[in-house]
Amino acid sequence: MARALEDMQDIAGLPKTVETMDWNSPAVLASAVRARPTALVYFSIELEAEAPAIATALAGIDVLTIGATGAIGERGACVGFELEEGKPRIYVNLRVAKAQKVDFRAELLRLVKLV
Repeated sequence: MARALEDMQDIAGLPKTVETMDWNSPAVLASAVRARPTALVYFSIELEAEAPAIATALAGIDVLTIGATGAIGERGACVGFELEEGKPRIYVNLRVAKAQKVDFRAELLRLVKLV
């Protein structure tokens, strides 16, 4: 993910900075997100079990969280991705999105699986 983002010049016309962190804990992640402007946090597959604790730690912070799997979306990221019967599926966790101050357009919500 970091490599794909590094190749981009900007994101939606805005300058971007990509930073990776070694996993420590939900509290350390939340502290890092609060310490500097952060638009997006990506959870790799290895963080699936930690997703509920991460969601709790990030509640109240204006940040979009994206999980590598649908299960991460169900457990604690705003958005997760999955292949179902060979077709890509987007999962949106509205409870987490609301807690992280993320708003989705109605047009998008009609296309996703709400969890």
